[in-house]
Amino acid sequence: MLSKEISYRLFYAFIRPHYQSVLNMYPIISLSKQQQLEAFNRKIFRIVNRWHDATNIEVINLPAYKTIEHLTQIHFSKLCSTIIRSNPSIIIDYIQHKVYLFFFKRIFSKSSSSKRKTKNCR
Repeated sequence: MLSKEISYRLFYAFIRPHYQSVLNMYPIISLSKQQQLEAFNRKIFRIVNRWHDATNIEVINLPAYKTIEHLTQIHFSKLCSTIIRSNPSIIIDYIQHKVYLFFFKRIFSKSSSSKRKTKNCR
């Protein structure tokens, strides 16, 4: 039997790094996969805290429990603050890239629609 402290150390040593890699992809995965990850998160929480008979409602209402969505928000806010603090030009480059894509999309959609109009006029 492991103590709670050892359980947490094992969690942070072996499982938490996998969570960190999942947090980067969490916003773009399907809703069903997000729900599966959340169920796995509750299961891991029960194992670490040795509370195997806890219901989902009991686990969710605990102050120590953090949902994957909450962990993702924390992860991205830390990531953005680190980027802004260390190299803000990355944000500028990203926004510029998005603006370029937006303008190219508008230009190509206008040119293709104007070509269609000229073909229809003939």
